[in-house]
Amino acid sequence: MKRHDSRRIVEESKKDEKLIKDHSRKHSISPEWNEKQTTKNYTDWTKGSVSLSVPIKKPTSGQENENLKPTRRFSRLDQTLLTKPKVDKKNLSDEIKGVLKYCLAQMQGMRREMEDAHSVLLKFDNAHWSKWSYFSIFDGHNGKQAAKFVAKNLHVHIMEQLNSMVKVDLGLDSSSIKPVKSSELDIENFLTVIKQAYKDTDDALRKVIKDESGCVAVSCLIGTEKIYFMNVGDSRAILVSPDGKVVMETDDHKPDDPGEIERLQNVAESGVITQQDGDIKRVRGLAMTRVFGDFQIAKNIKEIVPADPEIIEFTRSKKSPVAFIVLACDGIWDVITNEELALIILDRMNVTDNLCEITNYILDTCLIRGSTDNMSLFLIKFPQGPSATDNYIELDKRIREYIQHTLAEKNENTNVEDIWRKLMKKFETKLLTRKELELLDNGGGIQAKRHLFVKAVTESL
Repeated sequence: MKRHDSRRIVEESKKDEKLIKDHSRKHSISPEWNEKQTTKNYTDWTKGSVSLSVPIKKPTSGQENENLKPTRRFSRLDQTLLTKPKVDKKNLSDEIKGVLKYCLAQMQGMRREMEDAHSVLLKFDNAHWSKWSYFSIFDGHNGKQAAKFVAKNLHVHIMEQLNSMVKVDLGLDSSSIKPVKSSELDIENFLTVIKQAYKDTDDALRKVIKDESGCVAVSCLIGTEKIYFMNVGDSRAILVSPDGKVVMETDDHKPDDPGEIERLQNVAESGVITQQDGDIKRVRGLAMTRVFGDFQIAKNIKEIVPADPEIIEFTRSKKSPVAFIVLACDGIWDVITNEELALIILDRMNVTDNLCEITNYILDTCLIRGSTDNMSLFLIKFPQGPSATDNYIELDKRIREYIQHTLAEKNENTNVEDIWRKLMKKFETKLLTRKELELLDNGGGIQAKRHLFVKAVTESL
């Protein structure tokens, strides 16, 4: 995996992550995790390769995590919450048989207006790029005009730039019907034209925008040999292996990110990120450091908060199979970690082959956990991902019944975390056979069922 960005990559241990917000002072739900070691291999195009061994310490009971505190884009948005969420969901799904299938889920939630947008092309309408797919989530703020415009135009500028590149590099013009492979591309030129497409889109937005809106974007280009992730802002993408491990994740571009702090210090005057709004750092009022639009709010500092994508290149191979990809806005990531979301999806894929059932379940889960933002999520599944089986479905039903029965017997003073620990032990020693526990390993193990327990607890409060 190669990470390409204009900034210097700054390595740091991840902060402790709190998986579940407390839903009541009486009932404290918190996970039990063991510390684990993960190794990430990044390549910064300008700095060369470095192998990072990053210890990620999972949280213990009661720990706080700044990463899961909802990000307020602007203080004024605090006044835009509804008293009751709008829970109707918009779904969009399709597939290329034997290649990939996807579902998009969107929900307005607690916001007075839906400011998210999306774009998807299963196949580009171009012979050179007919084997490539494109997905994007655009999280708007301070209005929806920017997100709608960028969703409609970004892929157009990407295609224009890519076609110009292959004409020069490969001698392919519009009359050629030869599909382009990743291995034929000059990576430096590819990165340059993708970044130019983002700049062109932002420049075009400046000419037409009539409000103060802006948006962030997370996108992916999926080819037969490579997958490219492009990120601007604090939406996020993860790529997950068949065993539920998060193999790739994009970085959030926020004023408290060490890499972004260094980039800002290199291009900005002193003090540009000193604004503090409660516990949130801001750049001239912005809670993110890379955006489309925001021309009025970020007046005179657009070069500091550019629409400059960080690009990650993932090489597809039999040794590195991909089960699924998630693209989502921060309305999802504010209340759930990468690792937990990966396990929930892995578990649900063993229960249902309907991806929209899974995406809608995730939106409901995030709303229950306290997300107050619009929510948008793409779930893209590959053939290497799991499929539902009758045995797993039946076992899932039994586990839910065990959970409901156990919670029905708890008294008011019982700590629900103790209930989960005891229930876990019962599952492993009494309630489930060894064969059933092995079956659960297909969906992340018994720990992956925690979301069912949390859902049952929160619904009972």
